[in-house]
Amino acid sequence: MSVRAVLVVAGLVGAVVALIRRRPRVAPGYTAIPRTHFLLRVPTGMAVDPALPGLVRPGAGTSVLVAVNPLTPDADAEEILTDLATGFTGVRAAAQGLELDRPQRLEVAGFPAVATTGIQRVGDARVRKAVVALITDDEFVMLTATLADDDPLSTPEALAVLTAARRGATRAPGDLGFDVTPAPGYHRSSHPGSALLLTLGPETGDDVPVFVVAASVDDVATPDEDRRDAALGRFAALPSTPTVDDAAAVEIAGLPGYEITGRGTGRWEAVYCTVLFRPAGYLVLSGWYDPLVHDDQHPAFRAMARSLVLTR
Repeated sequence: MSVRAVLVVAGLVGAVVALIRRRPRVAPGYTAIPRTHFLLRVPTGMAVDPALPGLVRPGAGTSVLVAVNPLTPDADAEEILTDLATGFTGVRAAAQGLELDRPQRLEVAGFPAVATTGIQRVGDARVRKAVVALITDDEFVMLTATLADDDPLSTPEALAVLTAARRGATRAPGDLGFDVTPAPGYHRSSHPGSALLLTLGPETGDDVPVFVVAASVDDVATPDEDRRDAALGRFAALPSTPTVDDAAAVEIAGLPGYEITGRGTGRWEAVYCTVLFRPAGYLVLSGWYDPLVHDDQHPAFRAMARSLVLTR
């Protein structure tokens, strides 16, 4: 898998609903995070949220997300981490309102990692961030703490929670909270994680159309009058930095939102995205393909988006 393909899945994060029956062995003082191999120490007042998967402080807008994505055997961990570290302070980060410090190299759970802290501006609001990205033998993992500005957990304390993460021998069970019906020819990823990933055919790569469904990390409500701008902003922040061709209001699974199509840079030139707003947070359903390699995939993307069901 190319660096771009890895970052696409990582920016949205990606895999499918799959229940693993074996319970992981949990180290003393640690809690298993649903649909991942990872275990975290849970800060006072926070609890596991299977929907992320990760931790939340109920009603406070503070969360810790553990996003796990598969790697192919030929993936270059050093190249991925270097590219990602550059992206933490680049144009893509700025488009998402991120103002992060220069990333530091370290090891987390015995694997190479980069870590940084900073803030993210969401409209008039500001949240604090701590981020760790690491590469295991077969996974790309992003651990992201999002802290309400007045949360009692300090940014260094949040970073310490992330850098102290451990990796268990087995994957914890869990449910994403949403699902879609694959379009003809599309396959679900067999790799559980924090998002739903479908590809045209069972393989992945730059020349393979991909469709991803992911929930927002934060649970901030978006006012009605701000939803169109928020959806367009989320579209512009997608990998390949697409520009908008068309945007239309939609309602899917009882959720209001916007369906957007456009063109990106590089091989994944044709881009589709629907952003659906929950009472708290939102869902992003997005797809990419190379029109020089594949026929129009927008009908398949639209069909999968409209098949969305909420499982809790």
